[in-house]
Amino acid sequence: MLDENGQTVLVSLHDIARLLGVSYESMRQYLVRSRRAALDVQTASESRGLIPLPTHSVGVLTTKPAWDYDTIRNWAARRPHRPVELPTSWQELKETVDKAAKTESSKQ
Repeated sequence: MLDENGQTVLVSLHDIARLLGVSYESMRQYLVRSRRAALDVQTASESRGLIPLPTHSVGVLTTKPAWDYDTIRNWAARRPHRPVELPTSWQELKETVDKAAKTESSKQ
C-alpha cells in the first residue's frame, strides 16, 4: 500500500496492536516468539502467536521495528487463531489507527 505521497506504508508494533485490538505487550511477546521461532525455522503462519519479522527499522536516535503494511494485512487475514480483515486504503488505515490512539489516550 502506498500513502498519499506514493511512499510505502510502514506500521509500528503499536499500530499493529491497535489494528488487531490486542495490547502492545501481547504484540511484543509475539515478536519475541517470532524471533525465537526464526532460529528454529518456523514461519508466522505455522504457529499461533507469531508475527512476521520486521522488514524495516525506523528512527534516528533509537530505532524501532517496522513492517510493510501489506505484509501485516496479509498475515492478519491468514492468522490461524483469529483472522482479521484490516483496512485496504491508506485513508481508512490512518483513520482506524488515529481513532484507536485517541481511545487509548482517553483511557489514561
